[in-house]
Amino acid sequence: MTEKVEPKWAHDCDKCTFLGNVSEHDLYFCEASWRPTVIARYGDDGPDYKSGMEFAACDTELKEAKSRATTAGLL
Repeated sequence: MTEKVEPKWAHDCDKCTFLGNVSEHDLYFCEASWRPTVIARYGDDGPDYKSGMEFAACDTELKEAKSRATTAGLL
């Protein structure tokens, strides 16, 4: 039986696709902005996240979010 993965942190964008968790971060792919982006949320407070496709090359969690979004056919 596969365990269902759930977000750990509150996230208020219904346009985001949850991609799972990694190192205490919830990973998302979002198409809501003027260009697609990846997000790594690490808390419930509004600004408790990092994002940006351009940072995926140098940030561990955003790189993982981009990889999962690509695997899922979102990118």
